[in-house]
Amino acid sequence: MLNTILILCNDQVERCLMPRANRYFVPGYLYHITHRCHNKSFLFKFKIDFEQMLSWIKEAKKRYDVKVYDYVLTHNHIHLILFDPSERKAISRFMQLAAGQFAEEYNARRKRHGAFWGDRYHSTAVDNQTYLLQCLGYIGLNMVRAGVVPHPEEWPYCGYHELISSRKTQIIDKKELAATIGLRSVKELSETYLGVISDKLQRRELERDSRWSESIAIGSSDFVLKFAEGLGVRMKNRKIIGTDKVFTIRDERAEYGLTSKDQMSALEGDNTINWMDGIG
Repeated sequence: MLNTILILCNDQVERCLMPRANRYFVPGYLYHITHRCHNKSFLFKFKIDFEQMLSWIKEAKKRYDVKVYDYVLTHNHIHLILFDPSERKAISRFMQLAAGQFAEEYNARRKRHGAFWGDRYHSTAVDNQTYLLQCLGYIGLNMVRAGVVPHPEEWPYCGYHELISSRKTQIIDKKELAATIGLRSVKELSETYLGVISDKLQRRELERDSRWSESIAIGSSDFVLKFAEGLGVRMKNRKIIGTDKVFTIRDERAEYGLTSKDQMSALEGDNTINWMDGIG
């Protein structure tokens, strides 16, 4: 019997292989945003590329009052953790401004034509406290995981430097982030975050974990069930998967590479229930 709990969102198993949409927003949640360059090309090459992207992130944050909890810019993609406390769909506008204006400037500066970004950015709703802290640690080690630097302190275009500093930051809303994690102060946030990074480096926990960047939501069972309820009809053809106290909403059948109803039958039975059964 599989140790993974699969919760089908549709009783017709063969219909769960539909391609995932990249954006599933429910108001009032914080999101880990991943946006890749076109064809995963290494388009961020020079200092000016990174600095202009950060400049547009700051402008979008100011204009739309979106809270920024972390960021990492790499050579071919970016990570952001964003929170919009309102229901104004500000995250969508934030991304349109920051990514769109940067791409326009980049192409003009390089005399380049064509798309800068790949498909629509992917958003993963992240639970508070422990889950958010682990997400911070995961994306903070992105360039270490890629083998570019041995420690995040050596990569200048990431939130690590703001998160460990006691100085006033330019982008990250540290007071709000500390409160969201359940910490009492910015100082405690810095110490806790540094501890997470140091622990992961010491344990060499550098493997890629697609749950943080490919799920629709990640967190406790209560969190993902509530998020699924908020998705409503958009939850159709999606599944909730739970292992080791971490639950995600995903297109699970595509992840397992299963292509037939017979193959899916191995995942049914005691390990499968309709996701609506978990909502009281």
